[in-house]
Amino acid sequence: MGALGGHLRPPSGAFAPDGSGRDSMPLADAFVNLWHASIPAAATTVEVDGLCTVQVRDGLISRNEIYFDRAALLQALTTR
Repeated sequence: MGALGGHLRPPSGAFAPDGSGRDSMPLADAFVNLWHASIPAAATTVEVDGLCTVQVRDGLISRNEIYFDRAALLQALTTR
């Protein structure tokens, strides 16, 4: 399992904004976490799915990026 060495296995829900991780996929020196979040926005709540990538170097998180489609969130924040 590369740099993770089988020791770092994200639990279900790890790193999800609201704790509702969908799945985790280990890579050679990283893992990908799929998640779902309910984001309060103005007078509504926006439901989004996304993923985060977590890269590990020397046993420490060296990079963490979060991706999700922000179109619904932008629409909710700009609609009057």
